[in-house]
Amino acid sequence: MLLFIIFAAFIDASKCVIYSKDQTNFFKSLLPSVNYYIETGYVSVGDLAISENRLFYSLHLKETIMKKSDIKPDDEFILWIYGGPGCSSQDSNFNENGPIRVDDDQKLHARETSWNKQAHLMYIDQPFFAGMSYSTKEGLINNSWDAADYVIELLTQYFEQNKELSKARLHIWGESYGGHYIPVLAEKIKKETNFNLIGIGIGGAWSHPRVQVIPTVQQLINYGVIDQYRYDLMMKSGIESLEAIDDQDYEKFLIESDEEIFFNDVIGPNFRYNIQIYNYDDGDQYEDFINDHKKQFDLPANITFEGCNQDIYMAFAEDQTISVLPSIDYLLSQEIKVFVYHGQLDTVVSHTGVEYWVNLLKWKELPIWKKQKKSIWKFINPKTKMEETAGTIKSHKHLHFCMVYNAGHMTPTDQPEASFQMLKNYFEI
Repeated sequence: MLLFIIFAAFIDASKCVIYSKDQTNFFKSLLPSVNYYIETGYVSVGDLAISENRLFYSLHLKETIMKKSDIKPDDEFILWIYGGPGCSSQDSNFNENGPIRVDDDQKLHARETSWNKQAHLMYIDQPFFAGMSYSTKEGLINNSWDAADYVIELLTQYFEQNKELSKARLHIWGESYGGHYIPVLAEKIKKETNFNLIGIGIGGAWSHPRVQVIPTVQQLINYGVIDQYRYDLMMKSGIESLEAIDDQDYEKFLIESDEEIFFNDVIGPNFRYNIQIYNYDDGDQYEDFINDHKKQFDLPANITFEGCNQDIYMAFAEDQTISVLPSIDYLLSQEIKVFVYHGQLDTVVSHTGVEYWVNLLKWKELPIWKKQKKSIWKFINPKTKMEETAGTIKSHKHLHFCMVYNAGHMTPTDQPEASFQMLKNYFEI
């Protein structure tokens, strides 16, 4: 049953509306092991007198929690924001760390390393036209700051109607362009709301482009993936992309930087998100599942769900050149936990580029953080029952940099057990 919850929150003709649906029985009918509450819905945001603007969310409560009234104030609550820009968080939901995955035959399976074993999970498709979110307004949002305002509006409405979840410990996690979205969103949340924000986690984070373009090429040749000839070509594209930022030619920046990172045409079948993988299955089975159940998810009949929207990617051209390090500095100054994690084999966003920008932060404790030594962290391999090295971590107070070995851009997909332990470590820090 679709529930319509309407309440006034703005002056003028605008109205705020939450459309929520209990999906527990639907998923349980396809996967009997489901033992937690599942909800999907839309939240209408913005000036609804002008246009209908709906952001889609999916909520999975922690395992064994079958109703929202059982949420406790000290529960951990992860809000997941995916990247792109323009990609749906449902990709992460079904392919990375959510409780359910879809196979080639459209059958559902429980994910043994689902993060809802540790926390409540909410995946948001944003901005409008990403995934299942849409608007009747012409034009696209083109920057992380405007996008954040709508997400805050969604959360404000949702917490008003779900007091139990509003008291939980809020953590905002994501990857890739989430490294841009999330610091901006978290800063605005800290400054403009009383949400119980505890920390952020950003993986494969695109956060400070000027120091992240060139290291990608250097990493490729260091890993032996490209030869000197292609290194020279890709370095030329990388340098030209940075010059385009100075010239404020943002479309050229995207074209040149894409030439630099999208190297499949010159080296063969290596998967650019993890160079150890060949002939990769992109995991788009969940797209068919959503489109086959559009009515169940209240997706309008005229919309076909796609994992990523290239138009949004292009609309964010200028935004992709802007550094969000000031937002991260602010969060650290407010004692918000900042957990930066990275897959060792990611060559879309190189770990060396992320190392560079972390060391450029202006946080007052950074000189002490720099002097800390990296330490090894481990996990139990469920197949061998043996303890294995998962990666390295460097920490001081609220800043943590975690490397995950043998993982690429989608770290929880490549190393699910290690990533599950990583999340546990994050909560315990």
